[in-house]
Amino acid sequence: MQAFIGQGIRHGNLLAWSESITCASCGYAAEADDHGLPPDEYRDAILRADGTWAVVSQSAADRTRISSVLRQALGLALRDAVTHAHAAPGPVWTGTECEVDWLVRLMRASGVAVEKTRAPAEGPHE
Repeated sequence: MQAFIGQGIRHGNLLAWSESITCASCGYAAEADDHGLPPDEYRDAILRADGTWAVVSQSAADRTRISSVLRQALGLALRDAVTHAHAAPGPVWTGTECEVDWLVRLMRASGVAVEKTRAPAEGPHE
């Protein structure tokens, strides 16, 4: 059995994921895709393979906009979005490289000064 799990940004601002499973022995094949964050087991596999990345805010003055983007993009509850935003200045979200690229793009479009960096290896992801 061989599996491929991937993420991408489609249509300019849509985070998407896909999986493809094949078996050379029996010929079994399956594919699936969706938008948003992938299921936890797929996301964890991507993080193990590619490492954890961070969206780093430059200013505490952007906390309200950060919270708004996180709520809209990820569907976070207000309390959770505010908790993440209050890490500014500093890392306000960690995840896969594709997720971070997507959030950086959305935050910059909302006027938030952010950067993408590799997160420390020992830190948990969101």
